[in-house]
Amino acid sequence: MASGAPVSPPSPEAPWLLLDCGHTALKALRWDGREVSGPALYLAHGDGDYGPLAAYCEGLAAAYLLPGGGAAAAAVQAWWGDRSPPLRALGFDLPLPDYGQYAGCGADRICAAAAALQHWPAAVLLQCGTATTVSAWRRMEGRAQFLGGMILPSAAACAQGLAMSVPALPAFSLPPTLAQPNHASQANPLAQSTSEACSQGLAIAYPAMLKAAVEAAVRAAAVETVVISGGAAAGWLASLPAAWHYRPGLTLEGLGLIARSY
Repeated sequence: MASGAPVSPPSPEAPWLLLDCGHTALKALRWDGREVSGPALYLAHGDGDYGPLAAYCEGLAAAYLLPGGGAAAAAVQAWWGDRSPPLRALGFDLPLPDYGQYAGCGADRICAAAAALQHWPAAVLLQCGTATTVSAWRRMEGRAQFLGGMILPSAAACAQGLAMSVPALPAFSLPPTLAQPNHASQANPLAQSTSEACSQGLAIAYPAMLKAAVEAAVRAAAVETVVISGGAAAGWLASLPAAWHYRPGLTLEGLGLIARSY
């Protein structure tokens, strides 16, 4: 268990290390207290070798972990060991803030809300990771308030689920043109092979599902601002409305803001 001793505020001279441990990858950033543009380091979870993270551990005032990845988070904590400063985990060494969320609501959603509501009075957050979440939040009486949300499969989960349900289908991947603007209008959706048919179906239907879910949340919450983040978001940006704000560092920024509030 990490020490509860007070720590110095983050600064360029003595930053905090922020770690977002998802199910697929570890995201890391040395934070000086300002707005986060995005993670500085991505490490896919593999054999538990987090050696590249060592370069980020010098001269820190504090270190904080968002332990969303279960066993992967335990591996990160084991790798950290007795390094100084101690690694404090949100939800264990630091309490999760109460924003009116339901029990079991993902801590990554809470962190993202803490950051988003520093920039907008209300927002619908689309977080694209191993799972995809849509959450509506509003700042009320100076603090975040959870309005509700929904959980969707990621594109990878859709592909994996289709393969598991219909083993006779061939393996397929999303087309390389996915990142180009207006993919659905540029590509011929009438594929000439089974693998291409699966790929085209997912590339066209998945962003439509995201837009439908977000638009439903916008209507229900009466919120205009939409913010998109998450490690799987970048590949879909060209297929989503340009008015949506892309903030890849939102969850890490929120982790830092929550830690700084204690």
